[in-house]
Amino acid sequence: MTLNEIFFPGGKQHILRLKSTTMEASVKEMVDALQHSNRLKTETAPVALKALLDREQVSSTGIGNGIAIPHARTDAIPEIVGLVAVSKAGVEFHSIDGQPVHVALLVLSPRSGSKGSLTTVLPKDPKDSPAAHLNTLAEIARYVRTEKFQDFMRRVKEDDSNFPDFA
Repeated sequence: MTLNEIFFPGGKQHILRLKSTTMEASVKEMVDALQHSNRLKTETAPVALKALLDREQVSSTGIGNGIAIPHARTDAIPEIVGLVAVSKAGVEFHSIDGQPVHVALLVLSPRSGSKGSLTTVLPKDPKDSPAAHLNTLAEIARYVRTEKFQDFMRRVKEDDSNFPDFA
């Protein structure tokens, strides 16, 4: 799977416009959006939410410059899923730079052998779920440094620009 397939399955770009201003409420809002779009089952959503919030307790996934990458691994899902969320107002994510988050790229990965591993970027066995999770995060980290993403970040608070393609 590519980042576009993880975040925009079927080629449909869906960006969640966050209403929440706290990390906990925003993560719940993102999980709810995945559930409502049938990308998480109803019984899976609470497990995914707990995994994400537990991960945030370890250390913030707010990486600075208005970006957060909330992520977790759980046995409750069969394949990697992702969601892009934007907040004009900003979300208090306890980021390393103390600034509010305006773009969150949520990633949930299965703990065990995954259907839908990141085969286009994985250098090793695509069924290696820990590697798929880490490689997905590494691809996101590379992506957020691109000029097209930086241009999007400059506009995110002012307009409803489309999210730039991961390709």
